[in-house]
This record gives sequence, C-alpha cells and structure tokens, in this order.
Amino acid sequence: MSPQEVLEENKGSEALRCHPIDWGAKNIPIQRKDLEWLPKEILDNEAEFPIMQFSITKGTGRIVGYFDRDSSIFHIVLLDPEHNIQPSKKTNYQIQPTTKGLFQYDELLNKLERIKKITSDCSDKECKLHSHISAIEELHDNIVYLGLDNDFYTTYQDILKKIPLQEIMEKGILASMDNV
Repeated sequence: MSPQEVLEENKGSEALRCHPIDWGAKNIPIQRKDLEWLPKEILDNEAEFPIMQFSITKGTGRIVGYFDRDSSIFHIVLLDPEHNIQPSKKTNYQIQPTTKGLFQYDELLNKLERIKKITSDCSDKECKLHSHISAIEELHDNIVYLGLDNDFYTTYQDILKKIPLQEIMEKGILASMDNV
C-alpha cells in the first residue's frame, strides 16, 4: 500500500486500524511531550507530524510512530504489544502489564550507572575501578549505529574475521577523507 492509502481512513486495509493517537483519550498513560527522545521539530509539531498507531495483529499489538515530511517513511517511536498507548473500552480502559525493551547498548549504559552507584561509596579514589568507569564513560560518546544490506553484511562478516572492526572503520574514514 502507498502511504496515501494508509492515511486515507484505512482505504488500504481496515485491519490496520491506523489512526492518530488521541492524547485526550481516557486513561492514556503518556502524553506526547513524554516522547522526549524525539527531535524537537517533530515533538513540537503535532499538526505536521501526528503520532499514529498501526495494528500488527490483535495478538501482538500496535506500532506507534510518525510519517516523515513526504509520508514515505514511518518512523517507529514505540512498540505497544498490549495496546496501552490508547486503552480501549474492550479492556475497560485498563493499562495491561508489559515489559520495557532496550537496545543492548542502552542496557550496558544502565549497568554502568548501577556500577557507578555501587562504587560511589568507595572512599579509595585511587581504586582502579574508578578509572575504568571513567574510561568507559568517555567511550560512549563515540558509538555509531548503522545497518547494512544482506549482501554487504556478509562481506563485512568475512572481512571481520581478518580485520578488527575499529581498524575497518578507521581505514574507511581515512580513505573517505580524500573525497571530502
């Protein structure tokens, strides 16, 4: 289906149950302003970037997000397996228990925070653990997420068997500097 078909009152498929989130709905657990990880231009522009939901299936919930400016890409903001973003009469407007999903990197950062709290009571500031934690904290500003298509990923995996990832990245960046 084209984005136009999806947006025109589910002409493509009523099963999608595609509609903007009604932020004034009964028992809604969050508000748009709570989506603070969104870029400010998206978060503050409800008219141009309404947050919408799609049904995956009745059993697996909803995908919540927004379309980009030309309506060609749907950016997923939340996965809502229990349809909690907008509770319905069917569930007596109750919020259903669910779990929070994190990227592995985010989980590592959370673990680092817990370790920092545990070691904050350590009075020995010469302790090697403090310097290790500081070194780890400095690294997380230089993390890059990227996706590769299947063929390129296979090539990448083959190269990775012979060359460390950091070296691959550094060589690629240095080679690209001549083109900038």
